[in-house]
Amino acid sequence: MSAMIGRGQSWLWWLAGSLCALVFGRWAGAGELPAPKPVYGMPARPVVNEQDQQKAEALLGEYLAPVPAPEPPPPAKAEIEKLIKDFASEDAKAREAASAAVVKQGRAALGLLRAALGSKDAEVVERSKLAVAAIENAERAPKIEELKKLGFAGQNAVRQKWTEANAAAAAAEKAAAEAEKAGKADAAAKSRAEAKAARERAAALSGLLRQVSPAVMQARYMMVAPMRVQAE
Repeated sequence: MSAMIGRGQSWLWWLAGSLCALVFGRWAGAGELPAPKPVYGMPARPVVNEQDQQKAEALLGEYLAPVPAPEPPPPAKAEIEKLIKDFASEDAKAREAASAAVVKQGRAALGLLRAALGSKDAEVVERSKLAVAAIENAERAPKIEELKKLGFAGQNAVRQKWTEANAAAAAAEKAAAEAEKAGKADAAAKSRAEAKAARERAAALSGLLRQVSPAVMQARYMMVAPMRVQAE
């Protein structure tokens, strides 16, 4: 009886091996594994060519870079300084008008607005922060549209940076905890600041991912598993 079972198992192993050789041999001859199939009704992760991936990564780098703040000519500088001063006006309408007007100045206002973030007046700081964000968003909007046009390559580039930011935050938080345990207050504070910056970067990238990804793909692209990149 045991001999018969042994022969049966050997035959089954031989059959399984033959099938694997047949299937994987065919894929190897084709030069790549078959594209992944949909899972639970979700579309399969697409294959992205390397050229599009590199273009998307370059675009994302430009998007993430600080928006330059050119020095405005004297007349424009004087006007921007007055508008920022009006942020602290007692007249609510004057504050609102100044906020709207300074955003229309575009990049030329960024330098003075960023400097105003150090003001002791909370109203000036808050309005400067909102104005900086509005100008930077307007400057970066064309990059978002270009990333959208690249489709899955653009989505993948953003998702990879989002994953890196989360990993950096986790590493910094771990370093902060270890530094605190070792009684190194300065090192712990530095690591906590790095963790906060990384978490803010991850949150910004998450928002960007929602802008460049179709709603049906957002859940899939927030997964950590990387997308396959195919060289053409």
